[in-house]
Amino acid sequence: MNRLLQFAILLALWYLMPVASATEPLHDQLVIDSKAGQIFPEKCCWLELPDSEELRSARRAESCSAIGGPVGQFKLLDDKIWLTGLYRCGGGIPLKSIFPNLPDPALADWLSGTFTARIDYLCRNQVGAPIYKREINLVIQRGVVRSRGEKINDESLCAPRHNLSLQPTRASYAGLVG
Repeated sequence: MNRLLQFAILLALWYLMPVASATEPLHDQLVIDSKAGQIFPEKCCWLELPDSEELRSARRAESCSAIGGPVGQFKLLDDKIWLTGLYRCGGGIPLKSIFPNLPDPALADWLSGTFTARIDYLCRNQVGAPIYKREINLVIQRGVVRSRGEKINDESLCAPRHNLSLQPTRASYAGLVG
């Protein structure tokens, strides 16, 4: 085959290949006022969880294309952050199976710092990033909210409707809101 034909075939294959995309990481989940979303520490990526052999085993056993699991399922209630369970690709994990010595739910008194919660999914923006109705900045000390600020977003930040195929699945928040 001549070089021009080889080049044309390669170019056609490259053009016809679907766009590759990575699996989005698992994120810690938070429920506020019966609305579900995600919570992030100021310095990246996942909230700290207490150390346990069961947690280390669960992390080693996790066979998922999304990094980060298992992650915490938290609830904000009466200005306190409560760990209510854990989540992995395969679904929820009961709190007692990973942390048998913690109460259920457990006050997350190991958490201190600044966190951002994104609650009530709206859409994706032009570059595919998720937009949530509420963005809440929380300053937490030993599991207790010391201050909070909130920003309300609306659909003006959303991409045109025909581009919204990447929204989180209902399974992402399964069991969080009852």
